[in-house]
Amino acid sequence: MPIRSWTWARGLSVALVVWFSSAAHADPNARESVFTAFAEELVGQITDGNPSSLDKFFSYVRVRRIAVWPFREDQIPVSAAVAEELNAALEAALIRQSRGKFQFKARKELKPLIADMKDTGVLDDVDGAPIAALLKKAQEIDFLVIGSMRLDARALSLSYSAVGRDGRVYGRSGPKRIVLSAGEIAGGSTALTPDQAIKAAAKHLAELVPDLTELRLGGIRFQDSGAQPPFALYLEEKMAAALQEVAVGLLSNRRIAVKRAEITNAQIARSRGMDVPHRDLRPKFADATAGAYILTGTYWNFGDNLETRIALEDAAGKSVSWVGRISVDALGGLVFWPKTDLKALRETDGLGPFSFQLSTPRGPDPAYRIGEKLDLLIRLGRDAWVYCFYRQENGETTQIFPNPHFWLKFREPKLPGGKLHTIPGPDIFPFEFVLREPAGLELVKCFAVSRDVTRELPNEFRGTTLSSLPQGSDMRLSSVFRRLPDVTLSEASVAVTVAR
Repeated sequence: MPIRSWTWARGLSVALVVWFSSAAHADPNARESVFTAFAEELVGQITDGNPSSLDKFFSYVRVRRIAVWPFREDQIPVSAAVAEELNAALEAALIRQSRGKFQFKARKELKPLIADMKDTGVLDDVDGAPIAALLKKAQEIDFLVIGSMRLDARALSLSYSAVGRDGRVYGRSGPKRIVLSAGEIAGGSTALTPDQAIKAAAKHLAELVPDLTELRLGGIRFQDSGAQPPFALYLEEKMAAALQEVAVGLLSNRRIAVKRAEITNAQIARSRGMDVPHRDLRPKFADATAGAYILTGTYWNFGDNLETRIALEDAAGKSVSWVGRISVDALGGLVFWPKTDLKALRETDGLGPFSFQLSTPRGPDPAYRIGEKLDLLIRLGRDAWVYCFYRQENGETTQIFPNPHFWLKFREPKLPGGKLHTIPGPDIFPFEFVLREPAGLELVKCFAVSRDVTRELPNEFRGTTLSSLPQGSDMRLSSVFRRLPDVTLSEASVAVTVAR
């Protein structure tokens, strides 16, 4: 069989370009036209959605309510002010285009709602699933418009999806490109060599966390891809060494212990099948001690330099960061981008009506060395039927849950909510998952649905074989599950960097 990782057998969208000036917009009318196009697409698709589904779902309300979800500051390559400006332009265009068909929850009203959700733990409890969080707020919103931005040199690719309270995507815009000016790019003006950046970041961070005694490595990633290319792994290793060195001078000769942020096998074994809080699936909360911080980072490609953000966070959520630029010319040939782009397979993650956590002992989007074992951790906010697929670097895809061994003991892939489930695991998949050559970026993609849909799926998606699925199956998965009638659906995925 062609599954390379199992110990026993693994073997056309339209792009618009708008130029911005750091002092003023060069062409306000051109910018307005971009967001008008966004609004026309989204409002048109929402209005033309399946009437029977919409009528059934909105029978309790006459005017549907829309809100624009803010970008997360730690996941975007621009300042919060620029991101806010983009969403403000979209909201204005949506209001114009809707012509009274919808009500809009003002962004100034959404901010305290989100703050309250954070304070009360509602938002955190769903692990970044905004639809599920809003459902807990007593029908505050009917459609949530969620933006996605990606960066390629100085071009920002922006797109939006409109997600209903039932978790379905009712509207999706094509990507539109915005070329940023230097004034709209966060960070300093001087690009450093990697060594200079590492020393500067280590000194800055050590000064901000004088109680640092233990450093847990949580991964440095390329943009929003989840990937940890060779440069990311190099940067993490050198940052750890630099923080240890700085501690000798700044922290009174203190020795800093360094370890991988990881939930241990013993902790997993104790929790498997038990009720677990969402926090227990995050390595930073595993056996947390005073003075322990998790090191994470992100870098964005601005063409001739990489805007890099390195952060330290403790278990209580206290976080400090360093932001700077690293010259691409000074990387010495280290590859800083992933060869595989998984965006199309992940764009509907977290948009469902109930929480669905898919993670690993090393957290979401981990890096593993060849020869190491991978475990998947699953926690659902409610009982659901789960289907999982593994995509290898070469594009070959295999269904790992349910699978032929699962069907020997069970009749349906139903997993209870609130409990910890693992793959591999006793009964459901009693094999070790050992990562082998080739190195690269791989993906686990899972779907959680509100009823058993096994017999409604194409034969190849019913878990009756561990052989590779037909070519191109990976790109069909989301559309197949989202076309199923009378179901609610949540999606989740984990990008796995396999390194040498």
